[in-house]
Amino acid sequence: MAKGRKFPEGVVIEKGARVYPGAKLGAGVKVGAFSQVFPRTVVGEGCVIEPYCLVGLPVPGRRENTVIGKGSLIRSGSVIYAGVVAGPNLRTGHHCVIREGTRLGENVLVGSHVVIDGCAFIGARVSLQTGAYVTRNTVIEDEVFFGPYAATTNDRYMRPGAELKGPRIGASARVGSQAVILPGITVGEGSVIGAGALVNRDTGPGETVAGVPARALIKQ
Repeated sequence: MAKGRKFPEGVVIEKGARVYPGAKLGAGVKVGAFSQVFPRTVVGEGCVIEPYCLVGLPVPGRRENTVIGKGSLIRSGSVIYAGVVAGPNLRTGHHCVIREGTRLGENVLVGSHVVIDGCAFIGARVSLQTGAYVTRNTVIEDEVFFGPYAATTNDRYMRPGAELKGPRIGASARVGSQAVILPGITVGEGSVIGAGALVNRDTGPGETVAGVPARALIKQ
C-alpha cells in the first residue's frame, strides 16, 4: 500500500505490502507481498524483501532508526525490529528474528530460524547457521562461523533483575553445531569449539576445545 507516494527508480511494491510514511526505500528495492516496512526505516538500494516480512517493527518506548544496507536479501517470514543497523549485503534465511539494538557488519549471513535477541554486535562476514541463538549483549567479531543450533547465554543466575552479560567470540572462531557458550565467556580469536560442547571457561587464541564441559584438545 503506497498510493500517491513517489519512490526512487525501479522500486517494486507487491500486492498487499505496506510501506509506512517515514520509511525510505533506495533505488531498485523490492518489497514482497504482504510485507511491512515501518516508519524510521531506511532500506538501501537494490534490497529485496520477500513476502510476509516485518522490517523496522516498532518497540514500545523506543524510537530508533532501522537501517538495512544496500544489496541485502531478507527472506520470507523474517522479522527485523526497530533500531537494527545492518551493513551491506545482509542475507537472511526464512523466519529469522533480529531484535532491537543489534548491529551487523557487511556480508553477514543470518540463517533460517536464527534468533538474535537484541543489543548484540555481529561483525563483518559472520555466518550464523540454521537455528542458532545469539543472546542479548553478545559480541561476535568478524568472520566467525556459528554452527546450526549453537547458542550463547547471558544470565548466570536465571533470576529476575540479574545482570545480563553475553559472551565475546573472537574473530575467525569456529563454533560447532549445538555448542553452548555460557555467560561472560571469551572465545579466543581463531578458536574452534567442537559440536555439542559446553563452554564454561575462556578459550585462548587458536585453541580447540570439545566436550562437556569443554576441554582443550589442540592449541596452535
